[in-house]
Amino acid sequence: MRAWQRGHTVSVDETSYAPDLQSWRPIVVPPDSFFGLGDNRDAPYDSRYYGFIPLRGIIGQPALVYFSLLVDRTGSIAGVRWSRIGQPLHVPIGADAASALLEQLGQSGPQAQ
Repeated sequence: MRAWQRGHTVSVDETSYAPDLQSWRPIVVPPDSFFGLGDNRDAPYDSRYYGFIPLRGIIGQPALVYFSLLVDRTGSIAGVRWSRIGQPLHVPIGADAASALLEQLGQSGPQAQ
């Protein structure tokens, strides 16, 4: 168990809990944070590795799908999902929304450039 996970697990004996990158128990994400997941399953340097992302650290918004693979049930790559590449993403939160939420929480968000 990584140090950042302590205190955020749900119904887990933390002394014997040893999650790996594929097997996790529920955790509680703090209200001023996000839990970001990447798609590099074998070497994910995302929230499973680094921990929560502070809301004040989000300064942009994803715009489109850059690349998308089709993976079968065994975890093998079955092809490219060509129809998804370049498709716009409709993400409800961005820098402005994150700043507004932080203001509601009484914190300061990213500064406008």
